[in-house]
Amino acid sequence: SLKRHCGDERPTAAWKAAFGALSATVAHLITYPNDTLRRRLQLQGAPGSPILYRGYVDCFSKVVRLEGWAALYRGLTLTIVRGVPNTGIQFGLYELCKELLVFLELLQL
Repeated sequence: SLKRHCGDERPTAAWKAAFGALSATVAHLITYPNDTLRRRLQLQGAPGSPILYRGYVDCFSKVVRLEGWAALYRGLTLTIVRGVPNTGIQFGLYELCKELLVFLELLQL
């Protein structure tokens, strides 16, 4: 665990930013196939686009059968390149602001 690794020392904002980025990567890996299927279902039937799928399960089975499992993750790289740094920065800034507010509160006492 993190406590066993760090002992009584609290993790820094940089550590928390890194773990935020790591958690964003894992979240994208888990949820991206669902987003791929959702997008395909939403885009079908648009002007000039035929109806290819009858529903979620049909979409999943056709994509995997005709295009392979990798098709569920097509475009993931760009999502990670865009989203992971954003989440890491967000976690890091949140922790820095929290520490700053605690410090300012201690100065006022």
